[in-house]
Amino acid sequence: MSNDTGNPMELFKKAFAQHDPVLFARLLEEYPKMKARVNDPVAAFDAPIVTRVRSREMLDVLLEAGANINVKSRWWAGGFGLLDCATSELATYAIERGAIEQTYENKFRAAAAFYPLCDGLTGITTAPALILIGERDEFTRGCRDLAEGRSGDYGMSRSPGEGAGVRLVVYPDAYQGFDVPAFKTPVEYFGYHLEFNQSATDQSMDALREFLHATIGSRQ
Repeated sequence: MSNDTGNPMELFKKAFAQHDPVLFARLLEEYPKMKARVNDPVAAFDAPIVTRVRSREMLDVLLEAGANINVKSRWWAGGFGLLDCATSELATYAIERGAIEQTYENKFRAAAAFYPLCDGLTGITTAPALILIGERDEFTRGCRDLAEGRSGDYGMSRSPGEGAGVRLVVYPDAYQGFDVPAFKTPVEYFGYHLEFNQSATDQSMDALREFLHATIGSRQ
């Protein structure tokens, strides 16, 4: 790559300002020593550039180069980080990539959800996950995309094989609220059918116990 400046940092700043992750990655290949400065306070308010990221693609490039996703500015009035300035979509993705969680000693070891709303969820998972839904539940159609790592009518899913595994269990003839005894008399709620299903409840409890035993060693 040819350039007309003797200051590599200015090239990096220009690529970043133009929101060009491809160019930024190429510059890192040409100037690999710059990776050692990826957390330097080079932006306004003595902020590392990762705190100013505006896209997933640029965040991925910076993290691959060794950026600290939880780094904060050194501004005298108080430091701020990526999550303080990011859009809600980027913040969600950043959390999936380890923002916040990395700052705590205790990490999530597993996650389980009964008929969650999966529409539009994207990115990688940081811990094994179990999702339990009913076959006839219209509320949870996006969960199939999420678990199988594909794009669908209900939002782009994570890529196949990324992050921790997601196991989806679908119970035949079951609806939303299949484990709620109050719905032994079926209810229509905002267009969704809610109905208790004893078989699905029993099977889901067994599946949950087995999952927790396999992931965190508990059968309770």
